[in-house]
Amino acid sequence: MVSGELVAAGIGIAFIHRTTALAHPEVRILEPGGYRPVSGPISIITPSARTAPPKARAFIGAMQAYAATRPDLFA
Repeated sequence: MVSGELVAAGIGIAFIHRTTALAHPEVRILEPGGYRPVSGPISIITPSARTAPPKARAFIGAMQAYAATRPDLFA
Protein backbone atom coordinates (compact mmCIF):
# COMPACT_ATOMS: atom_id res chain seq x y z
CA MET A 1 0.00 0.00 0.00
CA VAL A 2 1.14 3.54 -0.69
CA SER A 3 0.67 6.33 1.86
CA GLY A 4 -2.52 7.66 0.23
CA GLU A 5 -4.12 4.23 0.43
CA LEU A 6 -3.04 3.87 4.06
CA VAL A 7 -4.57 7.24 4.95
CA ALA A 8 -7.81 6.38 3.15
CA ALA A 9 -7.91 3.09 5.06
CA GLY A 10 -7.57 4.95 8.36
CA ILE A 11 -4.12 3.55 9.08
CA GLY A 12 -1.84 6.54 8.68
CA ILE A 13 -1.32 10.29 8.58
CA ALA A 14 -0.04 12.17 5.55
CA PHE A 15 0.72 15.76 4.61
CA ILE A 16 -1.39 16.38 1.51
CA HIS A 17 -3.03 19.38 -0.09
CA ARG A 18 -6.43 20.33 1.34
CA THR A 19 -8.20 20.03 -2.04
CA THR A 20 -6.92 16.48 -2.38
CA ALA A 21 -8.18 15.60 1.09
CA LEU A 22 -11.57 17.21 0.46
CA ALA A 23 -11.96 15.11 -2.69
CA HIS A 24 -11.92 11.98 -0.52
CA PRO A 25 -14.68 11.95 2.11
CA GLU A 26 -13.07 9.01 3.91
CA VAL A 27 -10.04 11.18 4.76
CA ARG A 28 -10.21 13.18 7.99
CA ILE A 29 -8.42 16.52 7.99
CA LEU A 30 -6.24 17.29 10.99
CA GLU A 31 -5.13 20.86 11.63
CA PRO A 32 -3.05 21.22 14.78
CA GLY A 33 -4.44 23.99 16.94
CA GLY A 34 -7.02 24.87 14.32
CA TYR A 35 -4.24 26.14 12.05
CA ARG A 36 -5.36 28.01 8.93
CA PRO A 37 -2.97 29.85 6.64
CA VAL A 38 -3.13 33.62 6.89
CA SER A 39 -4.93 35.19 3.95
CA GLY A 40 -3.08 37.75 1.92
CA PRO A 41 -2.49 39.20 -1.48
CA ILE A 42 -0.95 37.25 -4.33
CA SER A 43 1.09 38.73 -7.18
CA ILE A 44 1.76 37.18 -10.55
CA ILE A 45 4.63 38.91 -12.31
CA THR A 46 5.21 38.69 -16.06
CA PRO A 47 7.53 40.73 -18.29
CA SER A 48 4.53 42.30 -20.02
CA ALA A 49 0.84 41.40 -19.90
CA ARG A 50 0.63 42.05 -23.64
CA THR A 51 3.46 39.67 -24.51
CA ALA A 52 2.71 36.98 -21.90
CA PRO A 53 2.30 33.52 -23.47
CA PRO A 54 -1.31 32.29 -23.85
CA LYS A 55 -0.74 29.70 -21.10
CA ALA A 56 0.36 32.43 -18.68
CA ARG A 57 -2.66 34.60 -19.55
CA ALA A 58 -4.94 31.58 -19.06
CA PHE A 59 -3.35 30.87 -15.67
CA ILE A 60 -3.75 34.51 -14.59
CA GLY A 61 -7.41 34.48 -15.66
CA ALA A 62 -8.03 31.22 -13.80
CA MET A 63 -6.38 32.57 -10.64
CA GLN A 64 -8.42 35.79 -10.82
CA ALA A 65 -11.63 33.77 -11.14
CA TYR A 66 -10.64 31.48 -8.26
CA ALA A 67 -9.64 34.39 -6.00
CA ALA A 68 -13.01 36.03 -6.66
CA THR A 69 -14.76 32.91 -5.33
CA ARG A 70 -12.55 32.65 -2.21
CA PRO A 71 -12.32 36.07 -0.51
CA ASP A 72 -11.49 34.23 2.72
CA LEU A 73 -8.12 33.20 1.25
CA PHE A 74 -7.12 36.30 -0.67
CA ALA A 75 -7.05 39.79 0.81
